[in-house]
Amino acid sequence: SFARSRYMIAISSNTRDDLQKYYRRDQNVSVIHHGVDAELFHPRQRELHRGPLRQRLGIDSETPLALYVGNALK
Repeated sequence: SFARSRYMIAISSNTRDDLQKYYRRDQNVSVIHHGVDAELFHPRQRELHRGPLRQRLGIDSETPLALYVGNALK
């Protein structure tokens, strides 16, 4: 459980600060930021991967897709 965890990883300084503020967790917390492989996710890779992935997932090429990446904080 969270309370018994010996070590925590936070994805940002804000998350680390929230752990301290709301859970009094100020020791054994490391910040490791998200990373993105800019070559793998470059737009020129789209045509190479789009068709085969849609086929594998059973999604035709005309079906629109949407992806939301964010957080729940307001």
